[in-house]
Amino acid sequence: MHPYFMKEYRNRWYVVGWVENGGLYNLALDRIIDIHVFEFKPFVPPPADFVAETHFKDVIEVTIYSDAVTETIKIKVHESSANYLKTKKLHPSQVIVDDTNGFTTFELQVKVNYELKAELLRFGVALEVLEPLSLRYEFKQIFENLNQSYQV
Repeated sequence: MHPYFMKEYRNRWYVVGWVENGGLYNLALDRIIDIHVFEFKPFVPPPADFVAETHFKDVIEVTIYSDAVTETIKIKVHESSANYLKTKKLHPSQVIVDDTNGFTTFELQVKVNYELKAELLRFGVALEVLEPLSLRYEFKQIFENLNQSYQV
């Protein structure tokens, strides 16, 4: 790995760098068990279009899937949780598009990743994913599986 910079997320440090045959990659430092130097190779500088300061601008936290594209994420949140999201945004791109009848609808411009899904799921039934439909369907499947797991 040719390291470019480090980022902290929830008290875990990640090193971001270039991995041969793998491209840009994040490694959690606390999960590294051992380091082996197989052969000396000269440092590979970042690609010309790589800018560390903006690398994570359109993601929630650290995971960036290689095929991910920035999408409009639209969520409807019950007033019991909406005030929290009004004062503590999930992402700087978050805006309110509607605030009526006990629900607030937010939009974010981000890439779908593990951390986004985890953040949205923590709101449970107080949050509904409206768009994109692929994420809405994925959440539907998650909740159907949960329903099956909790049959009494």
